[in-house]
Amino acid sequence: MGSSLPRYMVVAESGPEHNKRFVISVKAGDVVAEGQGHTKKEAEMDAAQQALSQMKHIKV
Repeated sequence: MGSSLPRYMVVAESGPEHNKRFVISVKAGDVVAEGQGHTKKEAEMDAAQQALSQMKHIKV
């Protein structure tokens, strides 16, 4: 996995201004995950949780 910092990228943005929906992708080493939320921060946090969940299943 290495020691690279996670990199976040907006994958999609949809919905009206008052009810946006964001999809964010995070890449940390070999792990890639996506998260969703009504704010970019919420989507980033969801993506980070998904990535951590994947990392728990990686055997070292």
